[in-house]
Amino acid sequence: APPSRRGPLPRWRRQAGQPNRVSFGDYQRLAPSDGTVQGPHQENMPGDPARSNTRLLAFICEEPSERGGATALFDMQEAWRRLPADLQALLRGSSFEFPMIRGDWQKSPCVIENELSGTPALQFYGFGSVASECVARYREVTGRQEVVLDPFTYGVHPTRGVLLVNDTDDERVPFEGDLLRRTVAAIYESMLVHEWSRGEVLLVDNVRWAHARLEGSGLGRKLNFVIYGRA
Repeated sequence: APPSRRGPLPRWRRQAGQPNRVSFGDYQRLAPSDGTVQGPHQENMPGDPARSNTRLLAFICEEPSERGGATALFDMQEAWRRLPADLQALLRGSSFEFPMIRGDWQKSPCVIENELSGTPALQFYGFGSVASECVARYREVTGRQEVVLDPFTYGVHPTRGVLLVNDTDDERVPFEGDLLRRTVAAIYESMLVHEWSRGEVLLVDNVRWAHARLEGSGLGRKLNFVIYGRA
């Protein structure tokens, strides 16, 4: 059984709006793959600006998809290196501010430095108003024009725009247009695709690596997802 930091495991519960996704506290079984793709994201974003976020993710494949069903991994240290200098300077002193469906706004820093090496890693949450640009870039990179956007927004308002907030003077600008396109382009230039095999376990550094579910088919797919620890 998957580990839990909260004692005995509770009964299975279904997540709101996600009929094929159930959770056991920190443990989730991801939905069967379909024709949709997610935007790149790190877990526990958006959230605390200090970002004492989840550090390690474990993906455990019980059964792969009949076709596709891969997971994209994005090296966000490499994505940061690929950003133009002017965009690095802007993002280094800024936070993303996400409009949530429940009506509030949540901030997360745009970049985090590794606590040991000092290497910066871009942070991103590819849902809500930024998701369409992510899917458009994925289609361009892969040539898979048939894929469509994941209908779930994971708490982010689907149409209200994400803002870029200057951490010094609190000035806000929309995170859209050229800012969004250049950021997403650097992220997708840093993409790796992981195809699953039965019994495989993949441990992922949630600060350095973003991830996204990719398209596929076959109801037999069982990919478990466990969250460990904080940074």
